Order: sequence, then structure tokens, then C-alpha cells
Amino acid sequence: MSNIERRKPLRVIAWVLALIVGLPVAAAVTLVLLSILWRSDPAARIPAGFSVYASVRSAGDFIDEALDLKAVDALLSAPEVGAVRGLVRSIRSQPFIRSAAFSRLADVRVDAAMYDDGGFVAVVSLGYRSAALRLLPLAPRLAPGLMARVEGLSWVPDAVPPRFEYSPGSDQGRMTLYAKRSGSLLVVASSEELLRAALKPGNAGVGAELAAALRRPGDSSLRFLADPAVLVPMLSGGPETGGARAALAKIDFTSLAVVDLKLADDRISLSVDFGVSSSDQALASLLGRRSTTPSLLSRLPESAAYFSLLSAGKPAALWKVAEPALGPAASSAYAFADDTAAKAFGLGMDGLLLSWMGDGFGLYGSSLGPDPVFFVAIADEKARRASFEKAFGSLLVGRDISVLVGDTRVPRIVFPKFLRAFLETVGVR
Repeated sequence: MSNIERRKPLRVIAWVLALIVGLPVAAAVTLVLLSILWRSDPAARIPAGFSVYASVRSAGDFIDEALDLKAVDALLSAPEVGAVRGLVRSIRSQPFIRSAAFSRLADVRVDAAMYDDGGFVAVVSLGYRSAALRLLPLAPRLAPGLMARVEGLSWVPDAVPPRFEYSPGSDQGRMTLYAKRSGSLLVVASSEELLRAALKPGNAGVGAELAAALRRPGDSSLRFLADPAVLVPMLSGGPETGGARAALAKIDFTSLAVVDLKLADDRISLSVDFGVSSSDQALASLLGRRSTTPSLLSRLPESAAYFSLLSAGKPAALWKVAEPALGPAASSAYAFADDTAAKAFGLGMDGLLLSWMGDGFGLYGSSLGPDPVFFVAIADEKARRASFEKAFGSLLVGRDISVLVGDTRVPRIVFPKFLRAFLETVGVR
């Protein structure tokens, strides 16, 4: 037998082994490449009609940040949430949660939406991880015992659409979750109807502009969408009344608000971005101003425990917008103060206050004293000096030097009654 004839069986065996090993490897590489190249936007799988929408840039990072927050322990201290508290403690005790493998696997974007009936849809952008999920429907045939290891998990091939179903817990009050892969996404819903709605093409409840905003880079822990008409009163401390309500009535919110929330033990940062327009010319001009970082921020003392700063325009311009919204009482108070100031100081309200004020003002609370400190940017120091000399030179305006801010004794102006009445109409007390 020649050497060539002896080598033929070896070549056949080598080719068979290459096919046995190479085909699965090639298939796996192909699946991974498909998952990387053909990625889908999670926002495209959120059905319309949601009441709350949230997006987490990295589920792993969010879990890592949220689990160790002291604020979480405080929130879960109530007896009513004992079950949740136990779940959080159980998750914290799992070594895998702290591992590098979990960080890599859980570094996925998750979008979730809730609906008025209590239902929800969650969409996970798996990326290359979806390659394994593409093969999972074959698991019942290739490894029948694999799914049985996860109690309550099943593959339902005859359902429309074919899907995974997961029913954890006991029969009493059991909730079933429905899940299906869609491209590189895993769609999970609380009902069959919501799952079908999420998989239906062209049924996205998020427009292209908001979807782009959700994808925008940032360092927030959580990004969510909210109705500005609901969010603005909530952030301002409750339902708006009087002038604030009238001003809001003149503003048209052109889109949902994109809210970024960043969590830390020493700070909670909130950033809100939404589009607005107005048919009111003065208000539209104010809203159209280019936003800049107020220079007053760098001048706040280290003792400032909190502050509120408005830098939307000079007070004279703001008054033109605010006066109609504040109503007749504010207009009457301003007219009376203007007339009285002209008679008492030879200066109307414009010369006494508005002419020298800049485009930034607000207040801050100091850890060194209980009373808030009001501040305002000065646009015209010469006009301010002339105004103060006239005011303090009269018997109507007093000066109180009992206030200490840090090591500095700050004179406090004691306004006459007619000025206090006007300032109270704009919320300065």
C-alpha cells in the first residue's frame, strides 16, 4: 500500500473533525457578527400610550449604584416594603453581582414603560449577547433538561407569536411574563397583548427626536420621559396657583421632557430638557434666549447649603412677561409702588430697582443662619449707587446690620410698606 493510499483515511478524518468543530464555530461567529452589525433601538419596541417611560444606559452600573445607596435603606425601612427589603438584601449578598463577569453581561441598555392599567413592557438591548438567545428556542430539543432547571420558564412554540413564558412563585397570585427576541433585543411584557403590540412594526410610542435624546451620551444613572405639564408643577413643590398657573397656560410644551437622574450618597442630580413655544410675543422672546451658565454661580459662598437662581433675563424684561400673568393685584401694587417711590425718592420703580439690576438673581440658605439671603447681579453700578444713596438718605428705608454671612456682616434693607407689598406679589417675602 502506497503512502498516498495510507494518508487518505487520515485526510477524511481530518476533514470530518474540521467540519464538526468548524461549522459550530463559524455559526457562532456568524451569529455574533449579525448581533453586532444589526442592532435595533429599544425605543422602537415600546408601544404607544405609556404613562411612564424610563431608560437605563447600563443595567449593571445602575444596579451597582442603587444597591449600595444609603438612601435605598432609608426608603426600604418601612414595614410595608419588607418583602422588597429582603429581596434587595438577598441580591446584595450574591457574590456574582459584584463580579466582573456580571458587569460585562449586565452592561446593557434597558428601556421600560408602564401603562395606566398597570401593565409594562421592558426591552433589553443585548448586542452580541443576543447570539446565544437566538439558539435558546432549540434548547428543549437539544437539552430537554436545561429549561427545567429554571422553575416556571417554558418555551411555547405554538403561541402567536412563539415566545418564552415565565411564571415565578406560587399558583396563587402568580404573574406570567412573556418574552421574545426581536433582532438584538429581548422584549419582555406583562401581557400577551402588550407583547404583540411591542413586536408590531411601526407601533413605537417614541418619536425619532425623543429616541435620539434617549441615546444621547451622558453619565446619568437613569433617564426617563415625563409629561412637562405634570413634571413642572411637581418640581416646583405642588400645583401652581395664581401667576404661575397663568404663565404656564401660555406655554406650549412641544415634546415630552427628557429627565436625567444621577444618584450618589451625597447628592441627587436632576437635569430636565424639554421643548417649549409660546404665542405670547414677550414670553416667546424670553424663551428664545440663548442659555448660558450664570456667572453668579461662582460667587456663592462655601456656606451656601442650598440656592435657587434665575437667569432668564433682566428684571425689567421679566416684569413685562410676568405682569399679565400675575394679574390686576400685581399691576396695581406695582403702579402704587412706582408712584409712591417717585414722590418719596424722585425715582420710580425703574430708577430705584430695575435699571441697575442684571440678568441673574435668587436666594441661598446658609448653614450659618436660618434666614435666606437674596442676591442680584449688578448691571450698572453707577445707577445702583445713586439709587441706594437716595433710598438710604430718606427716612423711609432702614438698614439692619445684624445679619452675618460667614465672617461678613451684611446690611439688610428694611423696605417701606409700599415696596414690601409689591415684592410680596412676586413671591419675595
